[in-house]
Amino acid sequence: MSVMKAGHHGHALHLKQQLEQHLDSEDESCKVQANLNSAFQRRCPAYLDDIVQPLLNHCSDGLIVMDKSGELVWYSDHLASLFALSSDLAFEQILSSLPAPIEKFIRDYSVSVRQADGFGVRNFDLRTPSSAYNLAKGLSGSGNVRVCRFPLTVGGELYGSGFIVSDETQKIANRRDIELAMQVFSEGNQAIIITDKEHVITFVNRAFSDISGYQSAEVIGQHVSLFFDSDEKSYFGREQLKHLARDHYWEGELQSMSKERVRYLQWVNISAYPKHADKPSNYIVVFQDMTESRRREKRIEKLAYYDTLTGCGNRLAMRKFSSQLIQDSQSKGTPSSFALLFIDIDGFKLINDTYGHDAGDKILKYLTRRINGITRRSDRLFRIGGDEFILFLIDADASLTQSKAQQVIDVITRPFQLDRNAIATSISIGIVNYPEDGQELNSLLKHADAAMYKAKAVGKGTFEYCDPELLNKFSREFRIKKQLYMALQNQELQLYFMPQVSMSTGEVVSVEALMRWTNKEFGQLSPAEFIPIAERSGMIHHFTRWVIENVTQSLDTLSQSGLEMIPCSINISPADFASATFFNSLTELIKNSHPQHITLEITETLLVEDREETLNKLLKLKDIGVSISLDDFGTGFSSMSYLTDFPIDEIKIDKTFADTLLQSKRSQDIYHALIQLSNSLGCRCVAEGVENNEQFEWLKSNGCDLSQGFLHYKPMPLSELQKLLKTRH
Repeated sequence: MSVMKAGHHGHALHLKQQLEQHLDSEDESCKVQANLNSAFQRRCPAYLDDIVQPLLNHCSDGLIVMDKSGELVWYSDHLASLFALSSDLAFEQILSSLPAPIEKFIRDYSVSVRQADGFGVRNFDLRTPSSAYNLAKGLSGSGNVRVCRFPLTVGGELYGSGFIVSDETQKIANRRDIELAMQVFSEGNQAIIITDKEHVITFVNRAFSDISGYQSAEVIGQHVSLFFDSDEKSYFGREQLKHLARDHYWEGELQSMSKERVRYLQWVNISAYPKHADKPSNYIVVFQDMTESRRREKRIEKLAYYDTLTGCGNRLAMRKFSSQLIQDSQSKGTPSSFALLFIDIDGFKLINDTYGHDAGDKILKYLTRRINGITRRSDRLFRIGGDEFILFLIDADASLTQSKAQQVIDVITRPFQLDRNAIATSISIGIVNYPEDGQELNSLLKHADAAMYKAKAVGKGTFEYCDPELLNKFSREFRIKKQLYMALQNQELQLYFMPQVSMSTGEVVSVEALMRWTNKEFGQLSPAEFIPIAERSGMIHHFTRWVIENVTQSLDTLSQSGLEMIPCSINISPADFASATFFNSLTELIKNSHPQHITLEITETLLVEDREETLNKLLKLKDIGVSISLDDFGTGFSSMSYLTDFPIDEIKIDKTFADTLLQSKRSQDIYHALIQLSNSLGCRCVAEGVENNEQFEWLKSNGCDLSQGFLHYKPMPLSELQKLLKTRH
């Protein structure tokens, strides 16, 4: 409600004119048309229509008139709404209901006002927790208020003072947003250029100067094409403008030229302003230097696609290269061909073990140089694993492929000179041809790997082609080897136990631990097939450890179920003995389990290889309480001198002797001699492969101690063994 005290009617017109003057000077957008409310009408009816009503019509600011004695004469409706003043307030309570800083400012100036004081402005930041008033638009207890003060005169004499109270909250917020945007615009790390509609530069930011080397004063007024490489100028004038005319936007890579005439790559965004205008007035060009990021990408790509040791492409690069090669070939009317050579260094592990891994690394680097030295520019060499390489011979016929393969073998056969050592090496190569031997990389690699193993099998240091007749054999071994690596992780192995029966009592007195492997691709696999593959691939140690750990757990389970721990035999591969590191960890593993209940089965071949080392290892096992059994006795190369030298506790006669036992008197004489030999050495004698009562009775009558075979039991899991052992008691 706009109110004016009675007694000031004659000055209303002059006051209106001065309020209009100051309101117009404060905000041109506010066209003041005064409007006093009904209260003023009640007090000043003679002047309402002619003088005051146009004064405040549509004004968004709060207005106050004070006389020179400091008394409130009048205030506008918007002052009340600005501070959410109650309509119940008495006229005399209006000033005291304003925020204290504003009230004080108004009262102080009203009392001390002089005509010469002129116009003044005070800004109030009311964003304080103690503020207890409301601003317009629901801004509770926060905001910025601007109060403009000025003297009011009538007839040249000072009448009092006028005040214009404005809510500046949104204006200040907008100004801060603009300042923030300008700071980001000016200080950001992306270069920004603003041009006119003719692409003449009107503004650049600091990042532009940092990247281009040009200062602002040097480029204002220049055409933007100044910064593009000469080859790009016409492109900028034609292609970009075509896109800008259609989409009002363009982005892409451009080569730019710095002040020092150094080219650099940049990613450029160009947009028209106003965005959707038919005839833009300006263009905004934003770009960032991509030179360093592109270098980083190339370094990362090199790490991702290249072998750091040899500089060759790695497996990932090989797959990318071959994929593109096959794709290009298949897109042609007549597919092109290439040969793939799978190269593997023979005995590389021995080189590492003998001369050290540094020497092995040097061999790999020298080998790479030698092969690259004899290949054509179109050929590509990749290192895909430790000592495995793939060589692509592009558009090579059979004659060239064979010649190049032999060249590779010849250059690698020459000894490598490392320090004072001349290290001789050889390689085996498997060769396949695209598209005859495979339509995609995986099949080519599988066939080449099989051919490479074939080369190793026939004598190493040679090359072999993919042979359909032998492919199935090598392919199966290759596939089994791949599955072996996942067998433990996929928990595909099971532990079974083959009971051994006392000839004298017929009771189960011991068991042999047997490993079974059921694979989703091959089904049930025989240990006779997968154990040799595990030995050749270096996986056998993992399987041996798995068996020992599971035997230990099984013995614990028997004990926990109230049964006695039964002696258990475990087969040990010669490869387990050959590795000193694994043998030591194996010994510690057994030592910390139940060594007195474990018998390790070794083969005769182990006794004739490095007798002294083998003897020391067997004695070490005996010291921790392990028993030693000589497995498959009679099939190897043992002699009496060997047998007497080694601490053997048990001899197991191979199943082949039991198979022929009842066929001839000669077979029985041989078996009898083996039993007598075992007895004379003080060893237990175990007959393997006993399948009928006739065999059992003959063996029992001839002094054999234990019988093992399908006559008694088939291999069984732990749960069945527990049931069997419970029946003994």
